[in-house]
Amino acid sequence: MSHSAYAPPNADLRTGTDELGTGEFDFGRCMSEAWDNTWANFGLWLGVSIVGGMAILLAVITVIPALFVVPVLVWGFTQFYLRMHDRTAMFGDLFSGFSCYGRALGGMLLFSLAWLIIWLPGQVLSQIGAQSGDALLSLVSLIFSLASLVILPRLVFTPLLMVDRGLSCPDALSRSWQVTANVKWKMLGLMILQSLLIMAGVLFFFVGIIPASVMSYLLVISAYRQVVGGPLTAVEAH
Repeated sequence: MSHSAYAPPNADLRTGTDELGTGEFDFGRCMSEAWDNTWANFGLWLGVSIVGGMAILLAVITVIPALFVVPVLVWGFTQFYLRMHDRTAMFGDLFSGFSCYGRALGGMLLFSLAWLIIWLPGQVLSQIGAQSGDALLSLVSLIFSLASLVILPRLVFTPLLMVDRGLSCPDALSRSWQVTANVKWKMLGLMILQSLLIMAGVLFFFVGIIPASVMSYLLVISAYRQVVGGPLTAVEAH
């Protein structure tokens, strides 16, 4: 089925799926699902994180391969988190990006570049303005920073759409922007909630940072599933 580019955010963006997205999400449900899914999958998550972390560390140490390995592992972590939410996670999800290497590498690199283009100017101008004492430059940096706070939360579904729906990065950026149109301020609130959760984990003798970091990403997964809908069926996935 083809879908209109002008379809409302709560339109069925899939066919034959188990659960239709509503175009909305509930903070309470996000917290509840993130909490439940963290502890239901914690042992598996710990194993995947140790192996994935070691693989990323080895790639970073060797410098050159990092650019060709880390984005693909990030793709795998994204799939793993999606399946944590769906209660279908497997250890092999970590390496799922290598089965679609070009798409995974190119998509994640392009998304990172897009994120930096939006986020970096405000940060750079802020540093220059602070060091030079230029009030006008500081004002411009503030405008850029505020703009990024409005734009970036609406793009956080992009990697999920690439992994979960098989969209290219440009299409996923566009779709993420589209489906968050009715929840743009809630998306900002979700990012703030993530930060508060991480802060709470740090304050809890640093021990809580591990489950807090897991929950913070599962918050986004829960919101994504509520807005967009459940996973594709096996037939659609192929």
